Amino acid sequence: ETRRSRHTTYSPVNAFLIPPNLRSGSRQVSGLMAADEGCYGSVERSFETRRPGASRPRAPRALIVHGALTTVFVFFGGGSFVSKFGIRGASPLMFEFVREAVVGPLFCLATKAMNGRLIPDACDIPRVLAVGLCFALSQACFFLGLKHENPTVGSTWQAALPICTTLIAASVGQEKVSCRKISGIILASGGAMWMTIGALVASRNALASSGGGGHALFLGQCICNSMYIVQSKPVVSKYGGISLSAWMFLEGTFIMLVSVLVVKASWGLSMFACEDPSRDIMLGCAESLMKIPASMIWPLIYEIICCSLIAWWLLTWSLQHAQASMVSVYTVVQPCTTCILSVMALCLKGKEWAKMYGIDVPGFHNLLGGLLIGAGLWVMLAEVKTSKSGKEDEVLRVSEPHVKGP
Repeated sequence: ETRRSRHTTYSPVNAFLIPPNLRSGSRQVSGLMAADEGCYGSVERSFETRRPGASRPRAPRALIVHGALTTVFVFFGGGSFVSKFGIRGASPLMFEFVREAVVGPLFCLATKAMNGRLIPDACDIPRVLAVGLCFALSQACFFLGLKHENPTVGSTWQAALPICTTLIAASVGQEKVSCRKISGIILASGGAMWMTIGALVASRNALASSGGGGHALFLGQCICNSMYIVQSKPVVSKYGGISLSAWMFLEGTFIMLVSVLVVKASWGLSMFACEDPSRDIMLGCAESLMKIPASMIWPLIYEIICCSLIAWWLLTWSLQHAQASMVSVYTVVQPCTTCILSVMALCLKGKEWAKMYGIDVPGFHNLLGGLLIGAGLWVMLAEVKTSKSGKEDEVLRVSEPHVKGP
């Protein structure tokens, strides 16, 4: 009993040295890491530290997890729209560098305030670095792609994310795949992809205008983002969302700085990063690659507060309670948000203003795609309800309350 009581104490030193039979509430994460429920940096860990002897908060209800994921991708959809204004006439890599340079230290302060881990264990450093690399590459590809294409195309390309994530998660044994889950993913992803295909057919020259570079970048972003979701699940289960967010934004800051310097050293790369229909704007951007114009300030503020401090933290928190495929399927909310914002902008500002920023009018293909997306989400939610009644394929891995030994 003495050993059990000692081992149930949350300690950065012994949390992963405790045998499963001596640690109540332990769980195995895909055979990669054994993670105690009291994740370092999590809200639950901070609660116990600040209030010794208090009972642990209950695991979140499925509805709360779904609400958090919806909020995440609504904010991301808004970011796709707003960032288009911030990177016009400016380097998208510089935009992302400033965002990550501001957010990283803020997450470090939050980690310290919540009694989280500022430095991971030595054995986890390679995986943490891999997670940060996937995050940085996905962000770089997205903002570069946004420079070449309109925000609706950028958002709808996220439809590839559920497919990539499910395939990767299943291949590494993180989760099982059911027929209903596959059906929901196909419906939702097909709806979002139909939006993109319909937009290309409507404009006819959209692909030619960018030479396919924007679409290739968005595809690369989806692959990197899928790898981030799968790779980060064991890390966030061990350390919590705040610590992981701090590490990936700090690493992303370094990678973005190196990327900006490399692009600045090559005129060809500078012109590619500063793609714009107006050659004068493109040349001005390439010549002042590291400058921060006034037009970048408000989009940066939105990205820092909504997309980074709120959405990315909610995303990492959701990874503690939901399977990777369930997290990724909510990316289809992103194009719906972007389409709604595009319609609002067109009504308020007019077509000429929208054309200047590369914002297209959503058409019938957007409506049909939205209906398919809704059907896919309904199927996925039905899968969650079935799993709660005791079926084998569990969609939400919500942990049971931790019971301490006597």
